[in-house]
Amino acid sequence: MTYHELFQVLRAMPPYRLHDTVTVYDSQQDEYIPVVSRFETTIDHDVLDVGHLVLVLSNLDNFEA
Repeated sequence: MTYHELFQVLRAMPPYRLHDTVTVYDSQQDEYIPVVSRFETTIDHDVLDVGHLVLVLSNLDNFEA
């Protein structure tokens, strides 16, 4: 999914749903995880360009930087 596709989904939502907590579903763990923050990358990474928006999940137990 691109951010443009996500934007289109958000635009189609009823306004009252836009106050819901942003949540991601992990199908491997069968778990719903809330997004707690966001940031834009500030350095080139082997996967992401500078300025790429990243959503931060609250469950970072298996996160590797």
